[in-house]
Order: sequence, then structure tokens, then C-alpha cells
Amino acid sequence: MTVLGNPISEQLRVRIEGVKGQTLGIQLTDVNGRLIENRTLESTQATEGQQFDVSRQQSGLLLLRTTSAMQSSTVKIIKR
Repeated sequence: MTVLGNPISEQLRVRIEGVKGQTLGIQLTDVNGRLIENRTLESTQATEGQQFDVSRQQSGLLLLRTTSAMQSSTVKIIKR
């Protein structure tokens, strides 16, 4: 998972690779664990691009977690 720009202000853009054909769960939360957005991608491509509108979120730390059957990854995002 690669975050395209960090820190961010209005949009969070991310590129996810290495999960072709798998179901992928994506969760964006704030630092207190409150869910901002939850997505499930069925049968992903070799490279997936996702975009999240974070313009209404307060400045601070956000957590982006991706989960597949084989692995999970969490990335810290700084929201300005």
C-alpha cells in the first residue's frame, strides 16, 4: 500500500498492489478508533487505486488499514 501524499488536506489517495483476485477490506479511522469509512473490494486488480474525501475531518492522525485473506497493513496518515 502506497499513500500518494502524506500529509494530506482534502483527499487521501492510495495505491494498493499485490492482492490481485482477492477480496480486500479497507478501513479508515481516526486515532480514537472512530470509523470514518469502510470499504470492501471484491476480486481486486493487480493495482487498485482508492480515494477518500477527508475534507470534513479534523486535523490530526488517521489510520488506514487494509486486510486480505493473506495479509494486513496499517498506515498512519497526517491530516492537516
